[in-house]
Amino acid sequence: ESSVPVVIDVYATWCGPCGDWGGPAFVSDCDGNPGKILAFTIQTNDDFTTPANADVFDAFSTKWPYGGTPNFQCNDVILGVNDAGMYPEVATKNASSPDAGIGIHWTIGAGNNAGKFNINVYVKFFNTVNAEYFAGVYILHKSIVKPQNVAGTGIVPDYLHHHVMMSHVTAVFGDPIASGDIAAGKVFNLGFVFPYTDIPEVDLTKVEVVGILWKKNGANFDLVNVTPNV
Repeated sequence: ESSVPVVIDVYATWCGPCGDWGGPAFVSDCDGNPGKILAFTIQTNDDFTTPANADVFDAFSTKWPYGGTPNFQCNDVILGVNDAGMYPEVATKNASSPDAGIGIHWTIGAGNNAGKFNINVYVKFFNTVNAEYFAGVYILHKSIVKPQNVAGTGIVPDYLHHHVMMSHVTAVFGDPIASGDIAAGKVFNLGFVFPYTDIPEVDLTKVEVVGILWKKNGANFDLVNVTPNV
């Protein structure tokens, strides 16, 4: 029954500061919070941008406007270039009691499901609530090599990028999973079969399937809880 914050780095392969200090800072932040955060980069008009992830960037950058690249944020707190500002936010979120938690179990399909992920999403409520909840499922690459501009150096062809947002299985802000009066202890689940052949440059040994639980708030969606990086 723990709260896990999301840490996002708005990033681009053409961005010199991203390659110089933004990428290393992001990796350090991830390494410094094992199992405590969900961290990923969203790419802006760069070599990673595809139809599979461009709408994630569009939706998230509209929800959380950013001022340039690299740009860090933790939950709803825009940190800008101050990635160290995430640490008190992470501590506060980890210490808080969530209304619900989200978990994901996934496998690589075989037989009739060859070329696909089998994904099961579970949401458990810890408190009695009344609201509309959506479960979002996203595909990350734990690490992937792609050329990167590095300030003061130029293009580094074998630059290693980490936790890159590659695609989404659900709508960007999730698919409906529970609504109305929800009792504490209630569990809901969704299942998906998703073709990984649609993900550019997919490496099955380096895939992360992660989840975000959203609560609808009028026309907006609020973060509730997430699955941590593994």
